[in-house]
Amino acid sequence: MFALQTLTPGTVRTFNLRTEKHGDKDVTAMDLGVRITGSSSLLDMLHSNLREMLYFPPDPQQASIPGESAPWTVLRCDAAKSIHVKHELVGLNVVLEPSTEIESELSDGDALALGSCNVNAFKVTARPGGSVDIDFRIQTNDIDAAAIGKAGAMLSQDVKISVTHTELPEEPAEGEAKPDGAPPDKDATGLFVDGAATETKPGDPDHVTWSFPEQPPTGFEAPPQSVTVEHQHSRKHAARPRIPERAGSTPGAIGERQSEPGADHE
Repeated sequence: MFALQTLTPGTVRTFNLRTEKHGDKDVTAMDLGVRITGSSSLLDMLHSNLREMLYFPPDPQQASIPGESAPWTVLRCDAAKSIHVKHELVGLNVVLEPSTEIESELSDGDALALGSCNVNAFKVTARPGGSVDIDFRIQTNDIDAAAIGKAGAMLSQDVKISVTHTELPEEPAEGEAKPDGAPPDKDATGLFVDGAATETKPGDPDHVTWSFPEQPPTGFEAPPQSVTVEHQHSRKHAARPRIPERAGSTPGAIGERQSEPGADHE
């Protein structure tokens, strides 16, 4: 990841003021184009394979200092004048320190400190002998009239520049107390035990009831508990109703003719 932890010599090549939208408001923003020149080792901050793509690996026997690797100085191809590198950084801090020649043009001679910067539009120009030019753009809207004046005075001038990332608070080691005195983080077992031991009651702000309501809400019609489907063949084989017997008749099977007293038989 690209960064310049110490003030590095460079040149402000372009200066541009513009407006950008922040919601419904127009705010003033500034673009600065900067170039730095250094050894091919700077390419490792942009991509781990970029230096090997542009230069031949060095011969170990060419190392000038025992125990150190030889510099990458031989270009693989000089047909490409420069290449663009996709490398975009957000939320960086940039400091531009004016050179001696322009300090008298600034009211206080202080360095220009810019926050919340986007650094992008990287372009690399590889040169024979192992030196590279790295151009990049600095974008920010964290500016005022004084910052705009300082940046304008630095245009086409040599400066010293640093590009650093916002420092985040270091996480404490496992088991150590946090900086604010809070107890150390617990593992899953400790969290489960604490959760089981802490019981909230109805009415407490943290109480949550996950069970379904015992009574349905007003206007809710419960679905039928069971549905009986009567098939057509079931009605066909259903038991027929028993025919009531007439008075004075002898019980017999249904449909069987009964003889009456005094009737003649053939």
